[in-house]
Amino acid sequence: MATAVERFSQALGHLQGTVEAMDNTVRAMAEQWRRQDEAATTGRKALYERFEALSIQVAQAVATLNFVKDEMEDLKVEIDQNVMPAVKAFNHSTSYQAGAAWMRKAIWGGIATAGTLAGYYGHAIYIYFSGPPGTWPH
Repeated sequence: MATAVERFSQALGHLQGTVEAMDNTVRAMAEQWRRQDEAATTGRKALYERFEALSIQVAQAVATLNFVKDEMEDLKVEIDQNVMPAVKAFNHSTSYQAGAAWMRKAIWGGIATAGTLAGYYGHAIYIYFSGPPGTWPH
């Protein structure tokens, strides 16, 4: 039978083995944690660099859009000041020309109608005063 010292020695040996196993496990976990932390740091760094590049591109796009907006505003002012008066004058002259053309047609239509009516009534008066058919001239 084993004495108390031997049993205590065995228990201590078992406890030492358990502590060593726990130490190895803790060291492995610490090493794994360190590797994961390094990988995460590398990933965060890469992500930060991508966000930084994207931020620069967005800032450039905003600057370009602001430039285009300013150019469009300048173009609108130039159109309002220089082009629109010419367009309005052209529209006015076109309207005037269209009205004048309509008036010429109306006047010539009136002249043609008056000529037609004069011929018709002139013929009617001639028939009325010339007497019955076949008695021309009186």
